[in-house]
Amino acid sequence: MIAGDRARAAAMAQADAALAKAIPGVGGLSKTLLDGYSAGAQFEAIVRRIGNAVDRGLGMDRAETLLDAAYRKFGLVADAAALTERGFVSIVPAIDAMNARMAAAAENAQRVQAQLRAQSSQQAINSQFGIGGPDTSAARAADVAAYGAELDRLRAKFNPIFAAGRDYRATLDEINRALHVGAITEAERVAAVERTKAAFVEQITALRQVKSASQEAAAAAGLQRHELINLSRQAQDVVVSIAGGQGLGTVLLQQGSQIGDIFASSSATLGGFARQTTAWLSSFLTLGRVAFGGVAVAIGGATLALENFLTEQDKVKIALSGAGRASGASVSGINSIAGAGASAFGLSVAGARELAMALATTGKIANDNLLPIVKIGRDFATTFGVTDVEAAKQLAAAFADPVRGAEQLNERLGFLDAGLQRQISSLMAQNRLYDAQRALLDSVQGSLARTAEVTSVWSRAWTGLKNSASNALDVVGEKLANVLHLNDSLQQQKERLQEAISGYESGLGRIFGSSADLENLKRQLADINALIEKQAQASRTAAEAQASLRVQQTIMAQLPEIGARQALADAAAVGGSTAEDPLLIRKLGLTQAQADRARAILQQLKNDFKTTFEEIQSNSRIAYDAVTAFSPSAKAAVAQRQAMEQYRAAGGLDPSEKAKIGQDAYNLSLHQTVTMLSEAARVRALTANQSVESAQLEIDLVGKTIGQQAELRANLQARQQLEQQASQNRTAFDEAEYLMLKRLNAVLPQKPPAEPANENSEPKEREVA
Repeated sequence: MIAGDRARAAAMAQADAALAKAIPGVGGLSKTLLDGYSAGAQFEAIVRRIGNAVDRGLGMDRAETLLDAAYRKFGLVADAAALTERGFVSIVPAIDAMNARMAAAAENAQRVQAQLRAQSSQQAINSQFGIGGPDTSAARAADVAAYGAELDRLRAKFNPIFAAGRDYRATLDEINRALHVGAITEAERVAAVERTKAAFVEQITALRQVKSASQEAAAAAGLQRHELINLSRQAQDVVVSIAGGQGLGTVLLQQGSQIGDIFASSSATLGGFARQTTAWLSSFLTLGRVAFGGVAVAIGGATLALENFLTEQDKVKIALSGAGRASGASVSGINSIAGAGASAFGLSVAGARELAMALATTGKIANDNLLPIVKIGRDFATTFGVTDVEAAKQLAAAFADPVRGAEQLNERLGFLDAGLQRQISSLMAQNRLYDAQRALLDSVQGSLARTAEVTSVWSRAWTGLKNSASNALDVVGEKLANVLHLNDSLQQQKERLQEAISGYESGLGRIFGSSADLENLKRQLADINALIEKQAQASRTAAEAQASLRVQQTIMAQLPEIGARQALADAAAVGGSTAEDPLLIRKLGLTQAQADRARAILQQLKNDFKTTFEEIQSNSRIAYDAVTAFSPSAKAAVAQRQAMEQYRAAGGLDPSEKAKIGQDAYNLSLHQTVTMLSEAARVRALTANQSVESAQLEIDLVGKTIGQQAELRANLQARQQLEQQASQNRTAFDEAEYLMLKRLNAVLPQKPPAEPANENSEPKEREVA
């Protein structure tokens, strides 16, 4: 139990003790009022669901665990008799056991409280400053267990229904153990449970027939006890719902049907209930009781307000954990915002607190922006036609992402123009989230309908009444929590410890305490300081985490290699794990060789990854080396590197295939270079031979006539051209073509040379051979 719970229990016990001394029988008034505050209908529905689960085979140990959670959540106690009458007999033993344990725990708590009141004055001082003694939780737990067992034994001795339920639960546990150890099958277990359940129902029915006469008399007279309890809880729900801000019509619709169900399922009549109420009031309302009733109700109401306020504070603490730390808000800050954001005809303090919590929970809305957004909460709800709770959700979502939120709110409000949209987007791109929220808030404020202008006088009056009731409950709870120090912040605890330490060091503490007490206070102060620093660090860490998410897209867009490298590493990990899982390989319809090949491809892609700059550098080095690659082997090596770089990032090729591509490029380049050099050498040889032949011809032309010289030159030229053509085409020398050309060249000397033209003579016609 936390310190707040201990102090709360102590305050309730003291109030109950005072009431018990004054008027016997009202000592548990505060506890009754607190229990009645919870939603009885929800609690009963959960208990019935657990009973149905037990009927379908849920173990009793698990059922008790679920019941314990329901008891703790709602603070109520299930009525075993009422459940038995409705047919939920399977869960009755578990409920009886839970109720007995709770009674034992309450008795033990009272005993511990009495011991605490008997402590010395020094222990009282230590209790005031939160200095605890040695942990005796184990011993208290043992006492509770022993006391509970004794209560079960005594109750079974005098309550046959409880005894039958205990035996029924023991039988079910024995059946389940038999199933766990393999002594029986599931079908046998189901059959055994059904037989045991039928026998238990018959036994309970027989035992209850003994009370039939008295029950009929009670029904004729009025509502039975459990029906009165249910009716009182429904009445409490009506009061709390109105105080919580619900409309009168809504409360009547919700609670009226449940109150009607009480009379519909009961044999009592309204007249019998009226007579029953009149008789009860006449016997109860004496002058002294009426006078003290106001005091009891005041105490019960104060306790109810305190419980409600502390519950809301716990919700705030939860909201400010996790991502909510990034908002920089504190519990006291949320309470201040709730007080400042509430108004008579707007949000109540509780409603403003709910909205502030919803905004802070996102971790994306700055503490400075919480109050302005809270102040528009009621106008937002009115404009959109939603409840305050739904308005809180929509506002939190919109301001957590101003770009998208502006577009969504614009569909209803129509405030967004191109300039504002660019402004918000620009602020978000600069990681100025809170400035973007402020820009959005300023635009939204002017577009919302004013609640005071669009609602009727009756609606505003009803809102004011609900807010007044809710705010009064909140104020009372807050004041009590402050007086009892049940909701002190870490800073307030630190200040109290500092005051206590100052009192000890001033000399006054030496009279009542010792140096050990002073050291204990200093240790607690150090713990509080460490916790404050831890929370501050957690807030900074959460804020930095939220900021990293906002700037991630912009920054990572300039560093794509980080994401690409991570993706390749992830893919390689998947490939490796898949290749090691034969069952998965079969499910994929692959062979082991295919899985191994996929693993090799993914691993190679991961190992060969290069950034954009590294790719450019690699290609530049290859181009640089190609300039000085003169030999065939050097040129082939460059071609191999170019091919490997080209297919380096290509998927679907394993390392051996990429190596083969590189080798093929090497061989091709080497072959091309060698062939080119060989061809060039052959051409040079042919050219040299033809040059020699030409020189020899010039020698041979000495003493020849002009016609003979022309014929010989033409023949040599024709032969050399045919040799060059054959060399280029890798064909044989065309001898027939050469002989034809020689015959044509033989007639060239028979053509007389052309006479030079005379300017004074008439041109003559050339003779045709």
